[in-house]
Amino acid sequence: MAANVRLRRLLDTALGVVFVAGLCAPLADFALRPSAARSPARERRVPAEPPPASAKLDDVLRFPARAERWWNDWFGLRDVLIGTRNHMTWSVFDTAPAELVVKGRDGWLFYQGTNDALHADRGARPLAPDAVAAWKRVFDARRAWCEARGIQFLVAIVPSKARIYPELLPPAFARLGPGRVDQVRAALGPEWNDAWIDLEPVLRREKELDTPDDPSFAPYGTHWDDRGAFAGYRAIVAAIARAHPELAPLEPSDFVRELDASEGDTWAGRMYLDDILHQRVQRWRLAAPRAVAVPSLEEYVRDAKLSRAAAPLGKAYFLHDSFGPDLRAWLGEHFRETWTRWQYGFEPREIAAFAPDVVVLLFSDRYFVVSEPTLSPDELADSPTGRAERWSSAHDVLLRLSPNEDRARLQLVGRPTVEATGDGLALTTTLASDYVVLPKFDVAGTAPLVVRLVVDSPRATELQLFFKTRASPRFTRGLGLTATLREGVNEVFFELPAADLLGELALRPGVEPDRYVLREFEVRR
Repeated sequence: MAANVRLRRLLDTALGVVFVAGLCAPLADFALRPSAARSPARERRVPAEPPPASAKLDDVLRFPARAERWWNDWFGLRDVLIGTRNHMTWSVFDTAPAELVVKGRDGWLFYQGTNDALHADRGARPLAPDAVAAWKRVFDARRAWCEARGIQFLVAIVPSKARIYPELLPPAFARLGPGRVDQVRAALGPEWNDAWIDLEPVLRREKELDTPDDPSFAPYGTHWDDRGAFAGYRAIVAAIARAHPELAPLEPSDFVRELDASEGDTWAGRMYLDDILHQRVQRWRLAAPRAVAVPSLEEYVRDAKLSRAAAPLGKAYFLHDSFGPDLRAWLGEHFRETWTRWQYGFEPREIAAFAPDVVVLLFSDRYFVVSEPTLSPDELADSPTGRAERWSSAHDVLLRLSPNEDRARLQLVGRPTVEATGDGLALTTTLASDYVVLPKFDVAGTAPLVVRLVVDSPRATELQLFFKTRASPRFTRGLGLTATLREGVNEVFFELPAADLLGELALRPGVEPDRYVLREFEVRR
């Protein structure tokens, strides 16, 4: 009996010691170990700040909540406890211990976010028809804005890892139908074939070259690796080269390839599993870079300008999300000036001031989940809708063509022919360089001019309107506006600057020789 009592007391004492040690361990760790070891910074978030020492009533009332948030981010043994819990979640329950990612076959991780991105990828969260139409208006307006200024406009949407590796997804995430990218692309139609860069087939082909040391997407990350990014870069350069055939892409031999010591894009550290989750990915580094970036292109530099005096092309404006940083240096090799912006917003005034030759939008398909299909006030002002509204409110008519009265006043350059028809003026071109000089008109005044024309085109092509200024009193490519035409009847609006403008315009109804019918043409202020 006495022995049992002593054993029980010994066990009670041991339990008490363990209990006290458990209570004291976090405090001891908090006092003895560097705070950086417990910092939630590894979770890619900003830690809570300690509550301010203030006697203000508002600060006093908010002190308990602030103190709790701070303590939850810094209490002793925080990293050890979270890591132990996450190891068990990963190994025992076969689940990713982070809500933003899903664990698939072979431990591959797939991003789902807080906004159903993964379900949108597999077609379970399609866009409503009005949203699809809104996205079409946005892309059509941005393309029209660029092409009216002679700027090549390109869109490249990077497919998610789930689209390239569907066989590694959990069964619950099987593909159900078209994703949001498919919906928008279908709505844009075949006239976008030269402006929309389809990266999904490109990356599916690249996937066939995967090795354990060189995947095209990071197994434990959400982004493409450098080889996948290089395949996307090559597709973008090929699209740019359709308008600039002198452009030649970089070759794999231009790069030094080596294993990434940091293991690349990975969620392992954020999940406190970096001791058991390791991936081998390769970094592609230019062996002899020639473009100079300001500021230097570190991983999280959001905006930068690159310059290379001897580059073959003029200027490029590159909008991108987190899939774009690697491509910045590579694209910068081809242009004398490259402006890269890590943002979704399209800023027409900024782009117009930079005057690029090419605008490239590179976004992941998550773009159609986290963004709204709206045009900014500046975009609305410069969109066809905005110009149409300004034309409707302008009542001072400076020039209005009459098919019967003005046919003889047209000056033909090249080998075009003009005839009056019941629908208007039939302009038939035989050479790509043919154009028609319109009757002169008085430009007196300072407000911008708005041009409206209605043209019947036999094909999808581009219409060009040229103007003169006192500083440049000849028709040149640099003083021209472009509009995309579709087969059939098109209503087109242009806005002309009033400053220094001469009252003489030239019209190329289509860049391909054919018969075009100009039904209406009017210039207003």
